[in-house]
Amino acid sequence: MSPFGFYGGILFYAVPQLLAARHIPEERIASLTGLLILPGVLSFLVAPILDVRFSRRWYATVCCALATAALAVGLFAAALGGWLASVIPSDRRPTLSSWLNVANIGAGGLMAFLSVRLIRHFSLLLAVGLLACILLAPITIFLLIPAPGPDRRLARESFSGLLRPSVRSSGAAR
Repeated sequence: MSPFGFYGGILFYAVPQLLAARHIPEERIASLTGLLILPGVLSFLVAPILDVRFSRRWYATVCCALATAALAVGLFAAALGGWLASVIPSDRRPTLSSWLNVANIGAGGLMAFLSVRLIRHFSLLLAVGLLACILLAPITIFLLIPAPGPDRRLARESFSGLLRPSVRSSGAAR
C-alpha cells in the first residue's frame, strides 16, 4: 500500500506547497486538492471490474504503473486489497487491514517529506523521475506473493455484487 500513501504525500503536501510557492490563493488550492482526490474516493464504484478477466496481481501491477504515470491510484488500492485478502486466511484479514493502513499513512508521511525536498533540490524532470521510481519500487514484492488465477465473472456479475448487501457467513447478519 505504500504507493497509495506515496500518492497521498504528493497530492496533499507537495502539490499544495508548490501551488502556494506560486502565490495561488489558499481557497483555490483547497478546491483543487478536493477535486484531485475525487477519483480516488469514488474509485470503489468501478472496483468490481477488477473481478473480470485478469488476476488481481495483474490489475495491481498495471494500476500501480498507471498510477505512477497518472497519479490515479484508487483502483490500485482496490486491486491490491482484494488480491491480498484472497491469499491469506480470513482470520488474518483484520491484521492485513491494519498493516495496509500503516503502510499507506507511513508512506504518505515519507513522500510528503521526500517530494518537497526532491522538487526543491533537483530539476523538476529529475525530481519527477525519482518520485516515479520511489512509487514503483514497492511493486517488486508482488512477485513474491501468490497470485490466484483471474476470476472469470462477467463485469455485470461483479458490479451486481457491489450493489448487493453483504451477508456474513457466521449468520450474525441474519
